[in-house]
Amino acid sequence: MRKKMRKALPILLSATMLMSATTFSTINGATTENVSVAAETAEENSVQTIALDADYAENEYLDVYGRTYYNTDNAGAAFNNSASGVEVRFVGTELTVTWKCKKSGRGGGFFSVYLDGSTEEANIVEVTNYDDYADVTLLTGLTDGAHSARILKRTASNADTCYISAVKTDGYFQKAVEDTRLKVEVYGDSITVGSGIIRDCYYDEGSCAWIDSGDYTNVNQNVFQSYAGVMAKELDARLN
Repeated sequence: MRKKMRKALPILLSATMLMSATTFSTINGATTENVSVAAETAEENSVQTIALDADYAENEYLDVYGRTYYNTDNAGAAFNNSASGVEVRFVGTELTVTWKCKKSGRGGGFFSVYLDGSTEEANIVEVTNYDDYADVTLLTGLTDGAHSARILKRTASNADTCYISAVKTDGYFQKAVEDTRLKVEVYGDSITVGSGIIRDCYYDEGSCAWIDSGDYTNVNQNVFQSYAGVMAKELDARLN
């Protein structure tokens, strides 16, 4: 029995040495790997505001849609084109943006807000402040948990220019994930961007003719109801 124990002893010592080596780098009993993960999680959980500054396109918490650019004079990201915008992931009950709009004769810019991957709008918001930035709550009263939100422009570049300087939540933001959906680039005209697509039209029985209100203001424009928007929705594609 003693000889067998002596033969086993070096093996037990080797196992002990190996265990010591793998747990050598510790801080208060935790491995440095665990501490690093905890620190990264704590840092992520502290992000309550995403600034759309000059480096917004590289921000790991933002997924930017469409062709956008940073406007120095207005200190924010400029959103001109239809379907341009941002997507964010967050844990919380509400989402707020800081924005303003360069108004045209058709009115302020309009955005559609999509929640948790849905293709149905959770909110439609007009940017009504034209001179100074203002905080506008897009989503509120949500279940306190993880959410995603797409904030996408309904109106066209010839109708208005909108600027976003920040996105905020009452909880915290999570890092963006890669969007693997099909990407569709559409070139067209006023029909493509849905100009006047939801204006009032009706059939007049007296004259046996369709009566068109001719109301081509921003409130009646929606790229997501145009043929381009419908196509992207049916293909589960990302529209640009």
